[in-house]
Amino acid sequence: MHPALTGAKANKDQCIQTSPPKLPTVSVVMPAYMHARYVAEAIASVFAQTRHPLELIVIDDGSIDGTAEHCRAALVAALFPVTFIARENQGAAATLNQGIALAKGDFIQLLNSDDRLPAERIATMLSSLLESNADWGYARVSYIDTHGQPLGHLADARVAALMAAQNATVMSCTLGLAMLRANSAISSGNLMFPQASLGNFGWVSRLSL
Repeated sequence: MHPALTGAKANKDQCIQTSPPKLPTVSVVMPAYMHARYVAEAIASVFAQTRHPLELIVIDDGSIDGTAEHCRAALVAALFPVTFIARENQGAAATLNQGIALAKGDFIQLLNSDDRLPAERIATMLSSLLESNADWGYARVSYIDTHGQPLGHLADARVAALMAAQNATVMSCTLGLAMLRANSAISSGNLMFPQASLGNFGWVSRLSL
């Protein structure tokens, strides 16, 4: 068990009135590209977290559809520090690396600009990683269409295939081995990992119809 959780449990059991160890912080890193229609929803889902992140870093990768303007408008509602960068196109990998390099949190939560984080994502995922002493992790996902409506495996063949990839995770001893079989995380936006590792819950992936 992570020291922060172990200490908190010991304090409770022994009724010792001491301050619990500080839990690790989380930075949300969002690469944004050509998602003017969805990026405000993605940003709003970060603001709605039951456990706020330390910061939100959004980098627009040279969008020409107004994504940057939608980002600026949505970020006005921030209740915690945000960083926004709009620059020329350099590609997804370079954008992710730049965002991670800027992050100050102990953990990194990635988020694609056309996806959403359920309200308890950060709290639940961080707790799960700490309790299991895991180096990184991901969760099952839900799927929505371009209008934000849920998609089930019976209605969309792509959803069925992606769900099968996640279900196959149980056939592997570790998540790393599962990823060798298929991308069972489905997307980079479903990953949380320690900043120190530089690796590279309910999460929602949007499928275009």
